[in-house]
Amino acid sequence: MQTLSLVLLLIAASVPLALLARWSNLPYAVALVLGGMALAFVPFMPRVALDPQLVLVLFLPPLLQAGAFFMPWRPFKANLRPILLLAIGLVACTTAAIGLATRWLMPDLPWAVCFALGAIVSPPDAVAATAVLESMRLPKRIVVVLEGESLVNDASGLILYNIAIAAALTGMFSWSEAGARFVLVGGGGAILGAACGLAVVRGLRRLHEPMLEIAVTMLLAYASYIAADRIGLSGVLSTVAAGLVLGWHAPETMSPQTRIQAKAAWDVLVFLLNSLVFLLIGLSLNEVATRVAPRALLELAGIGLLLSLVAIVVRMAWVFPAAYLPRLLVPAIRRRDPYPPWRWLVIIGWTGMRGVVSLAAALAIPATLPDGSPFPGRDAVLVLTFVVILITLVGQATTLGPLIRRLGVARPGGGGDAHAPHRLRIARAGLAAMTAKADDPLEGAIVRDLLPELSLRAGASPRQGAQAIEATARLVLMLEARAAERAELLALHRSAEIDDDTLRVLQEELDLEELRLRRSLAAMRGE
Repeated sequence: MQTLSLVLLLIAASVPLALLARWSNLPYAVALVLGGMALAFVPFMPRVALDPQLVLVLFLPPLLQAGAFFMPWRPFKANLRPILLLAIGLVACTTAAIGLATRWLMPDLPWAVCFALGAIVSPPDAVAATAVLESMRLPKRIVVVLEGESLVNDASGLILYNIAIAAALTGMFSWSEAGARFVLVGGGGAILGAACGLAVVRGLRRLHEPMLEIAVTMLLAYASYIAADRIGLSGVLSTVAAGLVLGWHAPETMSPQTRIQAKAAWDVLVFLLNSLVFLLIGLSLNEVATRVAPRALLELAGIGLLLSLVAIVVRMAWVFPAAYLPRLLVPAIRRRDPYPPWRWLVIIGWTGMRGVVSLAAALAIPATLPDGSPFPGRDAVLVLTFVVILITLVGQATTLGPLIRRLGVARPGGGGDAHAPHRLRIARAGLAAMTAKADDPLEGAIVRDLLPELSLRAGASPRQGAQAIEATARLVLMLEARAAERAELLALHRSAEIDDDTLRVLQEELDLEELRLRRSLAAMRGE
């Protein structure tokens, strides 16, 4: 009962904190973390001891799948090289740098524990990145690279973390075995997740029940994560792969009613989970502060500040050679993809917020070694992780907006309707489908009456002289026209003539129009 009361209290607190973030122009995630830290000092608040498995299994899968579902697949694939350089190369480099710095600052800590801390704080967090970037008007390519990195790097960080913890527990480490495990765990997880996604897509084609379809998409997030985790594969990459597959096939497998209701349901779910995650990060201050003496806490806070600076400097130093060297050494890459503006790289380098995955990984460190002795430096690792999360999330997230404005990187708000040409094209497909039926002996009169309205949608000159017709048949034919428009829209997307944003905007317009027509048809039929 106490847990339920705490959850309800946090959900209630998230509403004023979200409003405060809007009024103060603070990133939403930052306001929630600071609000959680403030709640930690309220006398009647219970002490929060986060269960790492609860965080990783309950919160992470749906948030990862939601991010992957809306990730535009073609830009993601086109930017796979910079995404993997950040998500794998930079994570490994940061792990090594943090491990070396920790060993230098705290020589009593074993090497394996130092590198475990490096793996814990090396990956920027997917939840934090999405929460911060959604309010920024950045160029689309920067957003794709950053969100793509955040979806993949949690997996690489957790794999390195498991390798380091295993080394700390056993006292043994093999580079070849670690490399093979990294490839097997990551690749196997992605393959399993893609298979789960395809299986769900096939099932959705047969359900035809919006509530059930939405429930299945939510279950997919957990099933793909837990199935991979249970057999020793990457649950993160499994969920991401399942979300990418589901997002690609959603326009052709889900009905308009399902898509509209699913978007509303998922928006609420993501808001609630994000709110709980960031509030729990702030509330975990109690858990962190009670583990060490006040004097040691101050000393560890200073070390955490230095490690945060190391993580920030390493990321900033990585992005420039990672962007320029491949183009400098391989002319084909340079011709196909010219050098990016240095201002873009500064923004990518500065967007390295850590979050709940790092905290959960730190909490998941075993309390004892196999011989029963305490795990060396466990409390220190937890404190240092919290400090790094706090500095990168609050410090970098609050300065990202001013930095974007200072560098002039913000995407300008375009005047007019960027989707108008494509809207006109799919409307012409609907007009063409009905024009082909104009001479039909049974439906021709009805079609001819519809042509003026369809012509106006398609920007053509309407024909005059339509006669009154039976309303039900008119609605049926209007639905046929929308089906033709939808087919044209999907063909434009699959042939890469429009991007994912245009697909979603125009698809939502067609969904709403089709729902209106179907409700009118049902009312006329007395259904």
